[in-house]
Amino acid sequence: MKRMIKKEEAGHLFLKVAGITLVLIGLLLNAATALGKESYEDYMKRGLTFSDKGQHDQAIADFTKAIELDPRQATAYYLRGTAYFKESQYEQAIADFTKTIELEPKAGPAYYARGTAYLRNDQYDQALADANKVIELYPKAAPAYGFRGTAYLGKRQYNQAITDANKAIELEPKNPDHYYLKASVYEGMKRTKEAIAAYRDFIKYAPPERASQIEKAKENIAELEKQQL
Repeated sequence: MKRMIKKEEAGHLFLKVAGITLVLIGLLLNAATALGKESYEDYMKRGLTFSDKGQHDQAIADFTKAIELDPRQATAYYLRGTAYFKESQYEQAIADFTKTIELEPKAGPAYYARGTAYLRNDQYDQALADANKVIELYPKAAPAYGFRGTAYLGKRQYNQAITDANKAIELEPKNPDHYYLKASVYEGMKRTKEAIAAYRDFIKYAPPERASQIEKAKENIAELEKQQL
């Protein structure tokens, strides 16, 4: 069962947590650029621009060039991994997030991102290990519990999953994603009444731009109500 978790936008959170400052060049170009040679900062800046435009293949190419110029910069691996993830190239994303962690062992978003890629690959044990690390680093972060709950759901460990879903709701009571997770867990447990209630809470808090998921929740409710007849 594949469950998608909303993930923080790449780059900015990682830079804050890892304590890495990414220097972007401005209008003044250095001597190497003047000679037609692009620098690490040039490739990073252009890669970020491509990423913002959703041009992930081009972003990957530029982040790769940046890595070739300075292979000790965790940020470049993280951003390339994020681009791979958005292209559904999960094995490559996992490899880059792993390298990020090797270079910055306390980079929480890298564990979160790698765990999410593991979830997409149905590698639930590995996802669970990364989720535990994220909670160790950020014990008050609601999405971390939602992340771990989703890993438990994938392993069909429903009691642990519902505990984490409830913890996420306790920390972030208006986040619709936590209610969707809770509903999914209750469905797995065949607890129809509780699943319907959780889907209704999801609909209550979900913003209008998530119309397709709201409609899906309504369809799930209708199907569950039929089961009660």
